[in-house]
Amino acid sequence: MDSASTTRSCRRCSLKKIRCDKSQPCASCIKSASECVLEKEVQVLTHKLDAVNHRSKHHSPPTENRRAVEGEHGKLLVDRGSIHYINHEYSSMAVSLSDFYPSSALDRILWNLFEENVAPLAMIFHKPWLASILNSAGATAIADYKAFEAVRFAVYFAATTSMSPEQCTETFSQCQPSLQRYYHFATQQASARANFLQSQSLTVLQATTLFLTCLRGADDAAFVRAMTAAVHRIAQGLGLHRDGTYLGLSPFETEVRRRLWWAIYSLDCQSSEFRAIGTQIREGTYDTKLPLNIHDSDISPESSMSAAEQVSLMARSDVEDLKWGKLFVIAIEILEFAYLLETDPRTKKWSRLFQGYPQWHAAIFVLKQI
Repeated sequence: MDSASTTRSCRRCSLKKIRCDKSQPCASCIKSASECVLEKEVQVLTHKLDAVNHRSKHHSPPTENRRAVEGEHGKLLVDRGSIHYINHEYSSMAVSLSDFYPSSALDRILWNLFEENVAPLAMIFHKPWLASILNSAGATAIADYKAFEAVRFAVYFAATTSMSPEQCTETFSQCQPSLQRYYHFATQQASARANFLQSQSLTVLQATTLFLTCLRGADDAAFVRAMTAAVHRIAQGLGLHRDGTYLGLSPFETEVRRRLWWAIYSLDCQSSEFRAIGTQIREGTYDTKLPLNIHDSDISPESSMSAAEQVSLMARSDVEDLKWGKLFVIAIEILEFAYLLETDPRTKKWSRLFQGYPQWHAAIFVLKQI
């Protein structure tokens, strides 16, 4: 929160039952070097969202703009003979997203959660670049401010999905479903404002891909599948299915495009498994190479040469040399490790993402051998 004072006590002072001077940050939190977060801040933001939803339901669209009226009915996506409906939440409403921005304290918490829990597994962005544009001073780094908003809210949403319900309640004094719905709505609005269905912005496509990657679950499977079809078509329009080295792009641009393409490819595979249908991205329709095995610090927009890849595996055995018995043991180990990744306290913060990657091949192989 940007104001110097507030009428509410901060969460830390309330929990410790000590007097709060109601400054932002308060003297007690400054003294203890703690994050000063207002206890009721998230609840207030949620109430604002409810008010916006209420106004939107009772808002009469202007009669002079028929296209705006038609837009409120949603859109149909047609792909290979299949028709998918995109609901009204992807039609930008006349509401200000400034009400959805968290305080600077909550912003830092959400960014730290994203950096620790999401970024290592969903490598879509170049983190130094992303950090610079999420910084208020670096917001002008993106020419299109609407694209900047789409990225910011996608990061917020991704951060909330990476937490356990207990962590969410402890950190934000808010239940996880409510907080996720809040940033889910804000992310959809930001994407609609950026006009992602017609946008030629790589940044908007990155934001949408991150949002869909973190939107996992049986209830969202059909929606993710439909949106993945749109994302794939947009990616083709941007030439992401062609490797940047063949297009004369810089090493940085090439690496960013590779990361985004393979994130979309992974999203397509996952959504296809949930729907038990074939993938939309077919072998032979792309030549984009895998991203380099490098750290983000190894490359920058100013790089003129590709970074040297990290070498972690010096030798390997050909699959053909493995015997069926060894494959059986490996398949069992895969299933065991998949279970451990979801239950082990050390990896619990990533369990939601791991649950979206069921080890079907290993399970089928084991069942066939049994």
